[in-house]
Amino acid sequence: MPYVLLLVLVAGITGSSTRANADEDQRQIVSQYISAYARGDNAQLRHFLACRHENLFGPYPFTGFPTLTKVKVDDNQALVEFTGKVDDNKFHNKGSLLLYRRDGAWQVQQVLFYTKIPGIFNLPKKSVTDQDRQNEAPVRAVTEQFLTAWQAGDTKKVLERWYRWMDRDRDPNKGLSVSNIEITPSATTWGETFVRYKAKLTYRWGILSYSMNLQGGLILVNEDDELKIRGNVMVLYF
Repeated sequence: MPYVLLLVLVAGITGSSTRANADEDQRQIVSQYISAYARGDNAQLRHFLACRHENLFGPYPFTGFPTLTKVKVDDNQALVEFTGKVDDNKFHNKGSLLLYRRDGAWQVQQVLFYTKIPGIFNLPKKSVTDQDRQNEAPVRAVTEQFLTAWQAGDTKKVLERWYRWMDRDRDPNKGLSVSNIEITPSATTWGETFVRYKAKLTYRWGILSYSMNLQGGLILVNEDDELKIRGNVMVLYF
């Protein structure tokens, strides 16, 4: 066999092996993350989350400032729905920002991109009380401040308006399990790894059970040669 052809074959085999290993690493961390997230196991979840400040929300995904529509407040949790053009068609042009009130101050928890979302996510559906409705204005103001800082690339101001939701420990829901996970890796228009996943979510109580298909997308980043997940920005497909 000619030497040059041998080198080409070896390079091809090595490249295929490297890609297979990378795909398996991505599948494992996505699988572990989704399982921990579904159960509400924040103690386990923290092992998989990005920590560097620049990786917590990453590049601003919108082409302009999104239009904020409905504000829904339910006690200490709030949802601000938005529509807005995005730079990458893997992201929906609508979704919401989830906020949490901590020590009297509203902070952004996560940014969710979706067209519709099942009730199992238990997000605020409307402002329930008069107090909730009075909180709609401050919730909208914090959301606008957060988006303005994100658009400007001002990480310091973004983090000042961010709620570290993963630090709140709670009892995991042991009745929930995730199986049949499939992933399709790709890249965002700004060059980060985007993994689209499909999974089966099953909830069991006693002899009864309920299952649903879960589809979404996560951004993976590299920190100190380890794959981590940007848990503050999520894409959901339903």
